Amino acid sequence: MKDKLQFYINGSWVDSESNERIEVINPANEEIIGHVTAGTKGDIDRAVTAAFKAFSSFQHTSKEERIELLNNIISEYENRYDDFVQAITEEMGAPLWLSEKAQASTGIKNIHETLDALKNYQFEKPEGDYTLIKEPIGV
Repeated sequence: MKDKLQFYINGSWVDSESNERIEVINPANEEIIGHVTAGTKGDIDRAVTAAFKAFSSFQHTSKEERIELLNNIISEYENRYDDFVQAITEEMGAPLWLSEKAQASTGIKNIHETLDALKNYQFEKPEGDYTLIKEPIGV
């Protein structure tokens, strides 16, 4: 792991309001494998504000656009699978085989299940004289 000293907020990597660093320690050997920045209330507020802003446009994306987005996430996850395995091994102190066969594979499995659920989800459902339309209410 490398030092991760910025937060991804509103589509950009940004510095924290804080200079405080937290050591990331591999519990298997107690070695420091990196540092992360301690976030502040202000950092959280910026992230929440960005999420609300994103919701106003994302709520209008079509099912097909969301399916494409999840497919892109799956593709990138698969391309970086070994990076996930290595990070999990270092951060959890887990054996490499466990990180590869159980931990990292669970992440990709969850995304595939989300994709399958989206493909089969009925946003509009006829109910007799009316149609039930389900709309997003948050991010």
